[in-house]
Formats: sequence, C-alpha cells, structure tokens
Amino acid sequence: MNVGIIGSGTVGSATGIGLSKLGHNVIFSDVSKSILEKLSHQGYDVTPNYTQLMNQSQACMHEKFVESVMNNQPVPVTPEEGRETIRVMEMILDELNRKYYSSDA
Repeated sequence: MNVGIIGSGTVGSATGIGLSKLGHNVIFSDVSKSILEKLSHQGYDVTPNYTQLMNQSQACMHEKFVESVMNNQPVPVTPEEGRETIRVMEMILDELNRKYYSSDA
C-alpha cells in the first residue's frame, strides 16, 4: 500500500515507520524541515510539498482503480467515493497551504 503521512512528528513518524517496516511504501510530509531531514537521513522518502503528496495519492488511487477493473477484481473504491476522497484531500491541502505557505501566515 502507498501511504502519505501529513504531519510527521512523534505520532506520524511512528505510524509511518511502522507501516514501512510492514512493507508499505511511505512518504512523509511536514512543515518542519528538521523532522524531514531526520527521516531522510534514516532512509525514508520525504517531501515538504503537500501538493506533491496529494498528486501522488491521486495518481495511485486512479492506478489502483484501473488495475482492478482491468483484472476483473473488486475496485478499492467506487468512482463516487474516490471523487469524495479527492475533494476532502484537496480541502485539506488548501487549508495546509493557506496556514503554512501563504504570505499572510
């Protein structure tokens, strides 16, 4: 499974590292450069860019849906659920960008 961790402090790091040790692909994101540097030095994938994380998540959802249909397997989510998930993720992304990356912050 591909997992994106938004907020890689104590709980986020522990969750992501645990999932990584179980064999999942994890990418960490955080506003703290020092947290991301520490995780990167430990060999984990990191990004300070929430938009990159969002784009990877959307691409993965699309890929898994198509793969399931092509292999005549149950789809991970219906298209409606997927659109709703993406809508919620976009709202979260917008809020994080406003909070941490706008010139007003």
